Amino acid sequence: MSYTERLLDLFKITKRPSKSVPSPLLLLSKSRSGISQTRIANKVISKLPQIRQTDEPEETYVRVLVDAIVKEILENGKIEVAINPGAITTIVTGTSPVGPIAGSGQNPAPVKAVGIMQ
Repeated sequence: MSYTERLLDLFKITKRPSKSVPSPLLLLSKSRSGISQTRIANKVISKLPQIRQTDEPEETYVRVLVDAIVKEILENGKIEVAINPGAITTIVTGTSPVGPIAGSGQNPAPVKAVGIMQ
């Protein structure tokens, strides 16, 4: 098996199924710090002595690196989205003693939203 084939095989192993994020976790996403290259590098560097002791250090290094990146994305990754003014439309209907009521509106200012990467 070539080095490229082994590398592609590693990505198949680490692939995780996409799941829907529960609403309470989405609300907590604002507290996430975002992805840190320093944290990823520190995780990999801390495992270098173990990597050097294996029979296949290159393959082990790639596995450790990919695992550190995926773990960082899942644990600390967040997405920030800006929504343009007028992009969110609201339509309301109801009744009153006078008769039916209908109305509509749009967001007057840009809206910022935060989410979690999957």
